[in-house]
Parts: sequence; C-alpha cells; structure tokens
Amino acid sequence: MTTIAYRDGLLCADTMAIHSNGLKMYVATKVFKVPDGWVSGCGNPRDIAKFVEMYKEGVLEADTFNGEDWEIIKVNTKGKFELWNHELVPLSIKGRFYATGSGSSYAMGAMEQGATAYEAVQVSCKYDDGTGGTVTTVKCIS
Repeated sequence: MTTIAYRDGLLCADTMAIHSNGLKMYVATKVFKVPDGWVSGCGNPRDIAKFVEMYKEGVLEADTFNGEDWEIIKVNTKGKFELWNHELVPLSIKGRFYATGSGSSYAMGAMEQGATAYEAVQVSCKYDDGTGGTVTTVKCIS
C-alpha cells in the first residue's frame, strides 16, 4: 500500500507501487499540489487520481469512486490538515502529526517518539512490506 505522514509542515510519502502481478516498482508520485495546499493519498491509485483532479476542478462527486479503499491527507498552506476518504467529508485532525497507509502504525510510533514525518516514513520503509523506495517530502507551510 504506502505510508503517508504529516508533521510540522512536512508532508511525506514513499514511492513504492505494487503492480497487479506483485512486481514492486519505486516510481510512484503520491504527493500532489492543489490550489489551497497539498494532498497525498494511499489506497486505490485510480480513486486518488480522480480525487486530485476533481478537487482541483472544485467538483467532488462521491458516486464516481470505485470503492472505499483509499484515504487522503490534505494540508493547507497554514499547516491545517484533514483526512478525506470515499465519503468526501473532510475530517479535521487536531493533533500535531498523523499518518495513514499500511505503514502508519510504524510512522505514528516513530513520530510519537519525536521523529520527523520524513524519518517516520523511512521507518515504515524499513519495517512495512507495503512501503518502500525513496521518500518524497513537501514543505506545505508558506
């Protein structure tokens, strides 16, 4: 799957994608610029791509998504972040950090112990079979 982590203005994601035949590739882009900030998603890549395009256009329609197996962290330029899924109802996250995806438990534990979002995704790359490659990092706060 993947690991997405946010902390202190940094949104980070791994670059691994798993092909339907099980081949692991390390070329996936998982962090995207939107008009009011940045988004990064885990789960069904087609639904994530649809969400990003629809969000950029300002029109979100729940019935266009294939399933429930995806989540998006959206961060605005002031550092406020929220979680989105197939229901298209944003959930504001009040904590200082958050992670989602198959390696999120490793990432959350690392950040609880003081790791940056980048370091948290690196930990997930080491221990989670669904996370790998390099870590993409975007500074979201302007």
